[in-house]
Order: sequence, then structure tokens, then C-alpha cells
Amino acid sequence: MTMICLPTIKKRHNLLIKMLAEVRRIITEKFDDELGEDDMEKIKYWEKPGCRALINNMP
Repeated sequence: MTMICLPTIKKRHNLLIKMLAEVRRIITEKFDDELGEDDMEKIKYWEKPGCRALINNMP
């Protein structure tokens, strides 16, 4: 069994964090993050059939 020293794990962890931050930056750069009117009503998305009826009938 091979042991990895702690500094190597920390380097890999830091590299992973930097890579994930870059992915997040790329994904979010096209989105408008200004405060304002909510556009959620305009977004079309899939719902499980019958799910809306369950939510609307909750007390």
C-alpha cells in the first residue's frame, strides 16, 4: 500500500479548488446577477406530472 504525504494531498486539494473556481467562473459569467424583478415565471422547466397538484393542495 502506497502512502501519499500530506503536502502532496494539500497541493492536489488546492489545485482542485482552483479548477472548480474556474469552472464556476466560466459557467456564471453569462448570467445576470443584478438585483431586480424575478424572471422565474418565464423559465420553462420540467415537473413531474401531478407534482404541482400536490404542492397546491398542501395546508
